[in-house]
Amino acid sequence: MSRLAVNVVANLVGQGWSVLLSLVVVPLYLRLLGIEAYGLIGFYFMLQGLAQVLDLGLSPTMNREMARYSAQPEKAPEARDLVRTLEVAYWAIGIGIGAGIVMAAPFIARHWLQASVISEGDVRQALMLMGLLVAVQWPLSFYGSGLMGLQKQVLCNVVAIPVSTVSNGGAVLLLWLFSPTITAFLPGRFWSEPSTWPSSPF
Repeated sequence: MSRLAVNVVANLVGQGWSVLLSLVVVPLYLRLLGIEAYGLIGFYFMLQGLAQVLDLGLSPTMNREMARYSAQPEKAPEARDLVRTLEVAYWAIGIGIGAGIVMAAPFIARHWLQASVISEGDVRQALMLMGLLVAVQWPLSFYGSGLMGLQKQVLCNVVAIPVSTVSNGGAVLLLWLFSPTITAFLPGRFWSEPSTWPSSPF
């Protein structure tokens, strides 16, 4: 198979597995957590989506530059310098986003989210965990873009599929065996879904 065909198949498998996994685990989450707690999970995914707006084009830049450098092996030192520069900026922005969410958690819990089953304290704690998770997960799109630019779709999906499986399965086990609460669910979601990683068939 050509490299293009291999990359396309790898991305299809990764995305397909993510969709299949979602179809299996979402009903379990709803049953174990309840609709109100699952609403907080929706709020968490909304925060992840909003955070991507602050990418400022760094991920596509990373993808394009790594693709260019992959055709010029003699410029590997320049590629390493670029990656380090963008990496520092990306982590700084991610930490800033996470800190902002953590600091805004009390206000959001009190004035934005009107929970009737979950206490305000639990909502506030969940929001703080969300801020930490967004800060840690946000740079994954940066590294994923680098892998895509280097024609490493297979490697990216080989990493993403088991990580997603363990993350979803671990979250279900935590809820089922220990505590069916939103604060127990979030730490199990340390890694993002493969669907949140950038994809490119090239």
